[in-house]
Amino acid sequence: MNHTDNFSWLENWFTRQCDGDWEHGEGVVIESLDDPGWWVRIDLNGTRYDEVQNRDLLDERPGEANWIRCVIRDGKFDGMGSPEMLGRIVQVFRKWIEEY
Repeated sequence: MNHTDNFSWLENWFTRQCDGDWEHGEGVVIESLDDPGWWVRIDLNGTRYDEVQNRDLLDERPGEANWIRCVIRDGKFDGMGSPEMLGRIVQVFRKWIEEY
């Protein structure tokens, strides 16, 4: 993995996917959760990554406030995590995409 920070990497990745059509669909959504935390959804359908294998990461530690859950299913990445985990969610997405 190169040393570009994960948010700059996501900006560049998003820009490369924009083809006049894809960006008008679901694209990339980042929302806050009331748990509290973050939810990141990235639609891979219509990109060269739409056939990335289903993946799953769950890192919950009983008694600890930090948690993360990331999945790829049906051409969509969903990452959820506690307030401090937004960067980690993007990092997981980046790692999975770069491994493809």
